[in-house]
Amino acid sequence: MKTKIWLTMVFLSLIIPNIIKSQDFHLLEQVVREGKLEILQEAIKKNNDLLHYQNSKGFSLLILASYNNQSEIVKYLISKNANINLADTSGNTALMGVAFQGYTDIARILIKNKVSIDQQNYNGATALHFAATFGNKAIVELLIEAKASKTIKNSYGDTPYDLAKKQANVELANILR
Repeated sequence: MKTKIWLTMVFLSLIIPNIIKSQDFHLLEQVVREGKLEILQEAIKKNNDLLHYQNSKGFSLLILASYNNQSEIVKYLISKNANINLADTSGNTALMGVAFQGYTDIARILIKNKVSIDQQNYNGATALHFAATFGNKAIVELLIEAKASKTIKNSYGDTPYDLAKKQANVELANILR
């Protein structure tokens, strides 16, 4: 296992100086998806610009780490000043992704680090809209505790309450009322 990590680090050290300008960013994305913090740290040490790079879908390393429930990588990237409010090409943020998937620990980390709670995507949805739509009660409660707005309407005119009602989730609808 250590040999595989060492070989990966050697390979990345050869491509990192040009990684942003090449198709090889997908290798670093895989490192993040698999939670290989040590390799990521080495890459960032060699090229700090990787913190701000976004792939063709607009995914930054922080968004990828959040979407893949990699809390240690999320903490590391935030400690290196990665932009926690960066959005992908649809306007979705790391917080929206974890609200959709129900990753409460990462939501807590993002909130603790002053993420924009009410940031909206291109359809006007906030993280609270996502949590309500997908029935993620713990995330709904966490966002409300962090003062997320319950009254923001998406581009279809729905508040998070409306979305919980449409999903026939009475418990969430009552929380969002």
